[in-house]
Amino acid sequence: MMMGNEREVPMMVFLIEATAITKKNDNHTTFGSGNGVRGILLDGIACLPDVLGDCASLMGGYSYNNENENGDENNDNPILSTLQQLRTEDPTLLIPCLDAIGSLPLSARELERVTRDALEALATVEVWGLPALTTFLMNNCPSGNGSGSGSDSDLAFEVIEELRKLPLSRGSRNGGSSGNGDGNDKDANKTTIDTETLMIESLSRGFAHRADLTSALLKAIKGTHHSTGPHSQYNYPHSSQALIAAQQQQQQHHSPADIWLLACCATAPHNLPKVKTLFRTKANNGFFTPQLLRDALIGNGMALRSLFHPSLMELADGLLRSSNVEGSSTVELGVTLYQLLFHEFWEPMQRQEVVGSLVTHVGSGVGVKVKEVDAAMRVFSNIIDNGGIGSGKKEDGAAALRPFAPFLISLLEHLHHMTTAQVRRLFLLLFAVCGEWNDEKDDDDM
Repeated sequence: MMMGNEREVPMMVFLIEATAITKKNDNHTTFGSGNGVRGILLDGIACLPDVLGDCASLMGGYSYNNENENGDENNDNPILSTLQQLRTEDPTLLIPCLDAIGSLPLSARELERVTRDALEALATVEVWGLPALTTFLMNNCPSGNGSGSGSDSDLAFEVIEELRKLPLSRGSRNGGSSGNGDGNDKDANKTTIDTETLMIESLSRGFAHRADLTSALLKAIKGTHHSTGPHSQYNYPHSSQALIAAQQQQQQHHSPADIWLLACCATAPHNLPKVKTLFRTKANNGFFTPQLLRDALIGNGMALRSLFHPSLMELADGLLRSSNVEGSSTVELGVTLYQLLFHEFWEPMQRQEVVGSLVTHVGSGVGVKVKEVDAAMRVFSNIIDNGGIGSGKKEDGAAALRPFAPFLISLLEHLHHMTTAQVRRLFLLLFAVCGEWNDEKDDDDM
């Protein structure tokens, strides 16, 4: 390693030469087949930040930025350029290159450069690279104040707009073990679901500690409307590219990603009240619809399992509890969300939480909050009537509720406070769910 006043780092020569050797071994294709040289290359990328750090301490502070003859900063950082070139020419090097770039002490201009480069990669990367890219963006996007003014804030909004375009694969709710297709398809499906789960977890962690990205997400979703016109909630300079993107987004409907991005944001306790308020407002205005919830959740229960509690359950609870002060669209959204949570998150403990929460709505609202009780009991009826609406597999709704029959039977304690319609609905539920169950139990158990 050269020291003194020298600006060039021989590690770059090593990486470039290793790249050339590997290309030669691979007949100018990718870096994949030269296992020995590839291992050396991976080791070089991995230790690059540590080597540069040691060099900086020995030199009393090493500058990673090149300067031209006039002393101005040169945008073409050779270290950064080489790592980005490696990542571009061999996509399988994405993760080690991102890890190395994230460990380098970059200037504000270089941070913006690598963020934009990651945004470009986000549109084309294969699913296995999504967790690394989203983690990189959440950790390295230049910090802004979330006000929508200034280049850093604009970049934060651009990151959010790209995240809102991300789809989920709608994998099998059994993680690829549903019995359909061959073993390779099942393994690929399970890998995809596991990868998307990691992406969701990385986004949740990012929103928990990035107030600027959280603010950008809330502003972007708040400013999205069905109609055109001067309704934008953004506060960008008129020349900003982010303003143009915001105006284009304003002319579109909400995407399914808006739902699970808000759920990611709501996993942090300090973000939950703001997300619940926005959710209720959007539902009351008719911008968040039952169909949007279905598009976001159906088939994605396995990928979104880290959002079930407390995020999605809290959002459903808030929608149903606002039934006495908000419009009917808010109630319908809460009913649909509870129903989807029961079908998509199918593990017994998850379903027990859904049923227990609905029973709590009935018990706390009976005789006081008629609309809330009606909505909660309607969820049970919809589960029975519609069967496996969300699971992608035909399922008998009454049979699915049968393991939780004691919860339904406990509602008889509130019978004398219920309206006539509520009493009738309760007994219909008990007849549907407990009929066969009663044949297998003694009368004393009932």
